Amino acid sequence: MKQPLVLLLLFYWFSTGVFASEMAALDFAHIHQLATEHDWLDLLHADHEGHSEAQGPGFFVATDGNNHPEHELDADISVFYKRPTLQCRFPARLSWLKDQLGSLVEDLPVVRCPEYEQWRRVLNVHAITLVFASDYINNPSSMFGHTFLRLDPTNPVHDPLLSYAVSYAAATRESNGLVFAVKGLTGGYPGEYSLMPYYRKVNEYSNMEQRDLWEYTLDLKPAEINRMVSHIWELQDVHFPYYFFSDNCAWELLKLLDIARPDLHASQAFRVYTIPADTVRWVFAHKLVARVQFRPSIQTDLLNDLNTMPSDVAQRIQTLLINSETSNTDHLDKFKEQMALQDTYRLLLIKKPGGTAWHQQALELLKKRALLGPESSANEPFIAPATDPAKGHGSADLVLGAGSWNGHGDLVFGLRPAYQGPDDDQHGYRPGAMIQFLSGQFALETQSYRWHIEDASLIRINSYTPWAPFLRPISWSLQAHVFDQPDNQRWASVHGGAGATWSGWNGTLLSHALVEGGFWWNVSQHKIEPGISIPLGIGAEWGQWHTDSEIRAVCATNFDCWLEEHASLNRQIHQNRAVRFSIGAMQWQKNMSWQASVMAIQYY
Repeated sequence: MKQPLVLLLLFYWFSTGVFASEMAALDFAHIHQLATEHDWLDLLHADHEGHSEAQGPGFFVATDGNNHPEHELDADISVFYKRPTLQCRFPARLSWLKDQLGSLVEDLPVVRCPEYEQWRRVLNVHAITLVFASDYINNPSSMFGHTFLRLDPTNPVHDPLLSYAVSYAAATRESNGLVFAVKGLTGGYPGEYSLMPYYRKVNEYSNMEQRDLWEYTLDLKPAEINRMVSHIWELQDVHFPYYFFSDNCAWELLKLLDIARPDLHASQAFRVYTIPADTVRWVFAHKLVARVQFRPSIQTDLLNDLNTMPSDVAQRIQTLLINSETSNTDHLDKFKEQMALQDTYRLLLIKKPGGTAWHQQALELLKKRALLGPESSANEPFIAPATDPAKGHGSADLVLGAGSWNGHGDLVFGLRPAYQGPDDDQHGYRPGAMIQFLSGQFALETQSYRWHIEDASLIRINSYTPWAPFLRPISWSLQAHVFDQPDNQRWASVHGGAGATWSGWNGTLLSHALVEGGFWWNVSQHKIEPGISIPLGIGAEWGQWHTDSEIRAVCATNFDCWLEEHASLNRQIHQNRAVRFSIGAMQWQKNMSWQASVMAIQYY
């Protein structure tokens, strides 16, 4: 009889002690209002009011934990005592609570977490690298680039391709760009974190989509890295509403940075919208980058080869493209033949025609290349672009200036939320890629105090990709905008088309010629007409100077034709400051014309 009584007393003493510790911890948390701490809200992915949009099984212990962080904190403390195995589900929360509660939770049950421990051993994270995938302009969902994290292990000779990557993206297989854009803007997709080998991300972005990768190794301490990685474990099977401009890949990764270093408040710096390149610049400006590496895409690497290769190698490539089974009749040395075979194969990958014949040709090239063995001579090292995205100007733009409009003085005001225009400095951006949303430039006449619209664009996209040896990419444009004439006529137009672009001066000069179709609507006269336009333009970059000019011939169906001319000169005086001088003119067939000039300061 004594033994059961002793066990009962021990159980009562233990349970009473545990209950007392739990109550003491809860009292301390309430008195010090731990549930209102930014660190706790970040762990719950909650805003400053305590609301979290995180969804998924088991992310909240309290039934209303997504709206009441204080209830979730109470539930977590209690469950760590009463159901200790749940400590394995929330290692980051557990660590934070232990730091806050100290000796009050010294008697918290100690639990082994073999699954979590094995996961940490496999990752073996020593450093974290922020990776920026450049824009892929032909895909609307990626025109602003993409960011994700790479978890680097401790082995100093480890190949980065064998690291693991953490990415946040919309969970969808939607191939229709318009449907994706609409749902992405309205939160129609769930956003999820994923963990996969880095080489798969390189194959997806660098090889398949031809996007350059910039790798920024972050300057984080071991404890900060540990906090971030343990929180990544907590995000398994958790999803959030995905919004293309706000709750996207870039913003979610900033929230992970907030977990690592709570005093950063990185996600709070982007309250309205978040553009991946801007977050890279923010991280760089806050001195969080220890090292930068550039990983060129297959296309970038190939273009470097094609623009510098000897003429006999180029001739051999031309022959192989026609017939990959032909022998080396040009009698190239081993190194040149290797180069010709490799670059021909990469050309086939970029062109991607598919089909049986394409696969057979690609296989034949691989066989020939394999027979030649390892590279017999070192390739010329690839020279990374002088300015990486972290050092480019910000995407939002404010213009303040003065000028004249058909002989009348003007005060000019312009605003662009995103992203890059033809008048802007190109450093840190893909040359020839211009994307503008909801941008406008307006002027106040100093004599009549009347406002007029110089140009307001709902959307403007120009993709000027230059021709290269063996490659003839299509350049294209799309614009929907409104503008005023000095005769009090307001026009709106939607037009787009395709053409070609050529480069010179080692890629610092681009010229383009397109043919566009669209509709021009005289808003004042309620008259809309279809028409065509032919824009011819040229842009050049040297040092901190950038110039752009374009002449456009437009003809509507009633043979109402006119010429539009525009030229600008931009001088970058700071990463986010520039001085711009621009002139514009329009000449109508009916002997009507107007001219405008502006001197302005641009704030990015």
